[in-house]
Amino acid sequence: MDSTGVPASIQMAQAILESNSGKSALARKKNNHFGVKCFGKNCRGTYRSYKSVKESWDDHSRILEAQRYRILLNYTSTDYRSWAKGLQQCGYAGDRAYSTKLIEMVESYQLYKLDE
Repeated sequence: MDSTGVPASIQMAQAILESNSGKSALARKKNNHFGVKCFGKNCRGTYRSYKSVKESWDDHSRILEAQRYRILLNYTSTDYRSWAKGLQQCGYAGDRAYSTKLIEMVESYQLYKLDE
């Protein structure tokens, strides 16, 4: 969070949601905790595979720093509500309730404490 500006609460909520608390096949077999897809000639929309969970988290941080999501960096790292809504507005997920789910997860697990 300190190096990227991405709230730890949001990243943790996304990982929990996207990986079913680390139980999804994608998380277990490919260390992909964010449902990150692979694009390009050789993968055509399949999911990325990582050597470690840390590699998955680092890649996710890079994705959120990319141009598509750069506007989110205008929010403070403690404003998880704006980050959640912004992720949805930027098209991070197709689920219309995505931001609501993230906010509920941050609040129910008190993940906002990670941002302090």
